[in-house]
Amino acid sequence: GPGVPVRCVTTPMQYVPQVAYTFAGEAQRNGWTPVTQTSSSIWMQKANNGGTCERMIIFGFWDNVATPQSRPDTPGYVGVVNQTAHPCLTPTVTPTPNAQ
Repeated sequence: GPGVPVRCVTTPMQYVPQVAYTFAGEAQRNGWTPVTQTSSSIWMQKANNGGTCERMIIFGFWDNVATPQSRPDTPGYVGVVNQTAHPCLTPTVTPTPNAQ
């Protein structure tokens, strides 16, 4: 939501999925569980002591105003946002690649 800080890295679009899965794999090794995935995002969660979950959303995007059609060399971004105190979700995806 508004006011939630987003951390981003930039890479050519052809590498955005690899970077996102690398981030997700590292999060998994640190106790985060993947719960759902879309064509451009991976949602992860970690239970906290209050009966709710912290949420991490890893997502890929590009500036579709400057570049309406993405190409492999188009500058892309992988964003990560953390949110606290959300209801825990039932996982609907299998663990992410590179989690071992």
